[in-house]
Amino acid sequence: MIFNTTYVVAPEKEAKFLGYIKEFANRLLKNNVVCDAKMLQVLADAPDGSDSLTFTLQLHFRTEDEMNEWVISNNKLNLLSLRENFGTSALAFSTVLQEIDL
Repeated sequence: MIFNTTYVVAPEKEAKFLGYIKEFANRLLKNNVVCDAKMLQVLADAPDGSDSLTFTLQLHFRTEDEMNEWVISNNKLNLLSLRENFGTSALAFSTVLQEIDL
């Protein structure tokens, strides 16, 4: 199971944001909370015509139960931390993804 969070970030906050997310993901990997983490940049123009940047962080969990447990106990705190560090310069929304073999 993949917990995907999409972030829209002001360009002037890009370096700080990427450092923040790398530290966050590495902590989850080090503590074996997730089995893999991937950061991707969405290469598309912002729909509102702004110069904002869009990234996704994909956290791969071993099971759906592990993901749900982590989301229930941590996701609100993570969003609050994002708000404290970036205000409205980084906005986020999350989705759950499931890989399908081709």
